[in-house]
Amino acid sequence: MAIEVIMPKAGMDMQEGTVVKWFKKEGDYVKQGEILLEIITDKVNMEVEAEVSGTLLKINAQEGDILPVFSAIAYIGEAGEQNEKVRATPAARKKSKAHGLDLTKIQGSGPNGRIQKIDVTTHLNEMSKATPLAKKIAQMKNIDITSLKGSGFKGKVIKEDVLNSMDGGEQDMSRLIPLTPMRKAVARRMSDSFFTAPAFTLNIDVDVTNMKGLRDNLNNIIFNETKEKLTYTHVIVLACAKTLQKHPIINSTYTDDGILLHDHVSIALAVGLDEGLLVPVIRNAEKMSLKEIVTASKDLASRAANMKLKPEEQEGSTFTISNMGMYGIKHFNPIINQPNSAILGISTIIDTPVVIENEIRIRPIMNVCMTIDHRVIDGTPGAKFLKDLKDILENPIQIIL
Repeated sequence: MAIEVIMPKAGMDMQEGTVVKWFKKEGDYVKQGEILLEIITDKVNMEVEAEVSGTLLKINAQEGDILPVFSAIAYIGEAGEQNEKVRATPAARKKSKAHGLDLTKIQGSGPNGRIQKIDVTTHLNEMSKATPLAKKIAQMKNIDITSLKGSGFKGKVIKEDVLNSMDGGEQDMSRLIPLTPMRKAVARRMSDSFFTAPAFTLNIDVDVTNMKGLRDNLNNIIFNETKEKLTYTHVIVLACAKTLQKHPIINSTYTDDGILLHDHVSIALAVGLDEGLLVPVIRNAEKMSLKEIVTASKDLASRAANMKLKPEEQEGSTFTISNMGMYGIKHFNPIINQPNSAILGISTIIDTPVVIENEIRIRPIMNVCMTIDHRVIDGTPGAKFLKDLKDILENPIQIIL
């Protein structure tokens, strides 16, 4: 009996996944636990393993295909076995047979991915239509796509058909970048946050003279123990964890039943990639030493860059830090990472003339901004938090005592 390989649901918010790469091909024998393919969700890349040993009878989705969760990606069974165990209603089987369709190529919308008659009808309609990219380009260029002859599978209109239909066959050099699952997720989360939480931003300047001194003094010690360099971000994470304990309202979440004050501090670090934004979480940061912060953040950042984070490693944060200082950004207003009530933005360090004891001196100044959910936090509590954070960052010896 053929066994389905399904698109896994990795995380509460996952609705679909994209096939990135197959490590096996049809006809290959696979062992239980062996990696079949790699997929990408809205948050991470992950590998899908074979749940049973057997022959890879059928592959339903090619690299680049997007499938809803729980739909069948492939089938594993005995060599030579016909894949007759596709879940489909009698009406769906009858209609697909009448049109000579392969049921394994059809996405099921019923329970557990069962193919229904409407799915067969939709598949038939899609076969005569254009690809999403072709439709988008045609719409942008005001081209009647129904008048085009498709060169794709079974006459489907593809991107090249639309481009070649332009005057003189001249192709437009502009490009349309398809939305990846990660880009869609970032867009959805940022829109939800922006339009849900009435937010405001507070700013404060921090003299990082002593923080630079602390980093220089501890860098060799930290490196010898962790093989990682101590950065300003590590110091800021620990300083935030200590300050949030003094200001629990900043470390909270708005709910319909009330404001939830968390009994722990779990800090998300925004990691920007070309494909989108990831937010790995350092859990229970208030219990960690500076050395432990260094180790944890480097491990998460490294795996985030390689898209190897687990979905649960991006969930459960109570506060977020976004550091744009390495890009020379002088000031920005970050958008709250829901369900947090606040996010801290770190800008670049600039040598700035300041007045100290009636004398003008040059000091390294870093702008720190915090965007706050006004449903939870008012201006005064936010200002008090930033004042105390500034005090710790300007006197960072406090965080290692």
